[in-house]
Amino acid sequence: MVINAIQKELCFSCGACFSKCPSGAISMVEDEQGFLSPKVDYEKCTKCGLCVKSCPVYKTKRDDLTPIKDAYSVKSQHSSRCASGGAFTQLAGYYLNNGGYIAGAVWNKEFIPEIIVTNNCDDLLKIQSSKYVHASTGSSYKKTLELLELNKKVLYSATPCQIAGLYAFLGKDYDNLCTVEILCHAGGSPKAWKKYIEFANKKYNKKLADCKMQAAKDKVTLYFDDGEQIVESLYSENEYVELYMSGKTKKSSCTNCPFMGRIRNADFIIGDVWAKWAKQKRKDGISLLILNSDKSKKIFKEIKWDFVEPFDLDSEENAPLNKINNVIPIQNKDRVSVFEKLKENCDFEEIIANKKVALMNFNYPRDNYGALLLAYAIEQTVKKMGYEPYTINYYKNPMTMDFDPQGATWKFREKYLNLYGFYIDKNSLYKLNDVFKTFIFGSDVIWKQTREYVYFADWCTGLNRLIAYAASFSNKKMPRKDYYKKFCMRRFDKVSVREKSAIEICKQYAGIDAEQVIDPTLLLNKEDYQRIIDNEYSQIPQGDYVVYYTFWGINPYDIKLKLPIYNLFKDEFNKTRSFGQWLNLLKNSKCVITASFHGVCFALLYNKPFVYVRKPDEDNERIVSLFEKFGIKENCIVDSVEEITEDLAFRHIDWESINNKILEFRNYSLNWLKSALEMPLTYKKSNANATHHKFNFMGVKINIKKRIKNR
Repeated sequence: MVINAIQKELCFSCGACFSKCPSGAISMVEDEQGFLSPKVDYEKCTKCGLCVKSCPVYKTKRDDLTPIKDAYSVKSQHSSRCASGGAFTQLAGYYLNNGGYIAGAVWNKEFIPEIIVTNNCDDLLKIQSSKYVHASTGSSYKKTLELLELNKKVLYSATPCQIAGLYAFLGKDYDNLCTVEILCHAGGSPKAWKKYIEFANKKYNKKLADCKMQAAKDKVTLYFDDGEQIVESLYSENEYVELYMSGKTKKSSCTNCPFMGRIRNADFIIGDVWAKWAKQKRKDGISLLILNSDKSKKIFKEIKWDFVEPFDLDSEENAPLNKINNVIPIQNKDRVSVFEKLKENCDFEEIIANKKVALMNFNYPRDNYGALLLAYAIEQTVKKMGYEPYTINYYKNPMTMDFDPQGATWKFREKYLNLYGFYIDKNSLYKLNDVFKTFIFGSDVIWKQTREYVYFADWCTGLNRLIAYAASFSNKKMPRKDYYKKFCMRRFDKVSVREKSAIEICKQYAGIDAEQVIDPTLLLNKEDYQRIIDNEYSQIPQGDYVVYYTFWGINPYDIKLKLPIYNLFKDEFNKTRSFGQWLNLLKNSKCVITASFHGVCFALLYNKPFVYVRKPDEDNERIVSLFEKFGIKENCIVDSVEEITEDLAFRHIDWESINNKILEFRNYSLNWLKSALEMPLTYKKSNANATHHKFNFMGVKINIKKRIKNR
């Protein structure tokens, strides 16, 4: 029996065994993925073995066939209403006009593709256009055999495995049979398609009656029962096609397809012309038509085409079609989860939900505790919301960076961040558009005047969701005009900023509305960081002590306090502290002296008195904005450590009030981020390269002027 003789991974659901069984012991039953599979009723089975003999996996002998070579790009008068150039419609018209029959896939009563055999011209309209759903052969094999035995001409169109199944079922070739093989992308799950129909009905608040897919023209036309037609972009707007094309709903056996390549079964092979030179012609309507037998060559000559041109299958100019589907359709790794959701009867919205979130921030392998704990915090926050966060492992010029692969920073990144890939330039980032649909940029000073365009998301294209979380301009000064950055900022679906002044900058500079949110490090509470402390050996000094944390010249001997003072950055052996040690030392201190914004954030989180040492030549907008939000007096800001007194360092702070304000601001920010992650995807066009180059050119002119002036 075929069930015992063939593995499921090699069954193409062609139905040849079902059609061949003389005792009716085999039925085609929908499996949990929605594909039809043969099932044997052993009480009816006579063990004749015809099912195995009719299986194309066993029956097809590829050695008897010769490689295809005769190919043409063609166009028919019916191209406007067809998927591409109307090659099949022209062939079908030739057969119908000469008293023959045609076979092709139509939407059946259940709105699932099924191959029918007909001589009705009206049915040809139903066969036209692609259907990215696995079609049932139904009774078409038996019907075809009956007509062939009556000496009727039949043109049978199907996928390569179904054509192989037809020949295996017939047992021989018939002079009055002509087959047409469609260059196939693999079979899509009918179950997923049914879920999409429910989704489309709900989305447009009406009932879907018909669907026409035209890949070459990047168009999907949805026909509804009230007569309305809605046209969507096939590659950027239609949710089902996107799911299918990503390889998440394709039949597993298609990855083992033995019917692809330059050896083919059918008389004709048809498909779209995806050569680069044919871009405009595809929109106007053009088909690839391959002649694979003397029978097809004779018919081809008898048909009048609107356009015919030889197509060299071996030419690099015609790639990738010269491979003729010689690349195995790779299954997306998310395919398993998609079919698990189908098994659980989830709605289509949940099935297509891409929970992956790409995080772009300054997670460089440098000794910057604030930047990396920020990356950790945003990742943990997004994860708590039910998404799959990935911190994009991007930093420029890694060879020039001064970092230690065995150091604390490197170990923290590897242990606590879910790093994705390794990218050192913008061109390498474009491939992330194929993986992620949601991108979060920030926090920190990602929009500083001197910051590269990478952090303005100019490389994010296609259907996606762009979010800027707690972005910062570093200060309250309006950036100089840069229309390319302005263009990039306007592409964001939702923008939030860290400083209050940045709201007005976004409005005046780019004309976008922004909201102030809390720094990511304060999205978590202190219990969330305890995991890092507990996972790392950490020893704190005995008795009370003060800590200081800065990246620029603070001399601890200039701090005139009675308590011992410890460097948060490095230990007594001048070795960089681990992140667990850094957190634990700060957590148990009596006061924090810092010139770091995130040093202040963690002092607030652990309710530690602090003094902020103002950086020279900076307006310290991020600190001022933070103080204003939490009602903190600015008298704790000093210009030098000599100004720090015992009264200032250990002053009374109303922590209950500050904690309440942090909690309120945290909840507001979490709700903002949650709503941003739930926003619909929008299509982002490719970046304005011409504008970008223009501003680079302007920058060159400015630099030249500066050089002349300096001379």
